[in-house]
Amino acid sequence: MKALTILTMLLALSGAISQPRQKGWRGLIPLHSTQKDVERLLGSSDKKGYGSYIMEDMSVTIIYGSGICKEGWEVTKGTVLRITVFLKKRLTLSELSLDLSLYSKERDGHLPDISLYVNNREGITYKVMGDEVTQINYVPSEQDKNLKCRARSTRKHRKQ
Repeated sequence: MKALTILTMLLALSGAISQPRQKGWRGLIPLHSTQKDVERLLGSSDKKGYGSYIMEDMSVTIIYGSGICKEGWEVTKGTVLRITVFLKKRLTLSELSLDLSLYSKERDGHLPDISLYVNNREGITYKVMGDEVTQINYVPSEQDKNLKCRARSTRKHRKQ
């Protein structure tokens, strides 16, 4: 019985270790979460079209869609499009223990001291000044490209 308990614990632990990093922010995932999900987690916001939340260690802005294909995505009104987390407490890029080979490093076009570490596959960008992370953006991932609205055809059809 004791061996079975130990085996069960080891299997549970190995499953927890091999779990991929949680997607999105606190379980909120762009194009998959809704304003109701946000409000369950953070409370309601009096802003129209977005939620703004101030916490002790960060402030968070969540942008919602206003309807199918209005912002380029086939999602209903109130669907989370983007989550921006502004950090108040110091967090270094090295503390995140990211596999930087999964990110492209880009320069901010306006501020030369700012670097962006972008992972389009996961839909996350870290804004970094020096080694300090100042902002984290969660956007739709590459896996969500099927939710992108198709461009309307501008060609006129000829009658035959």
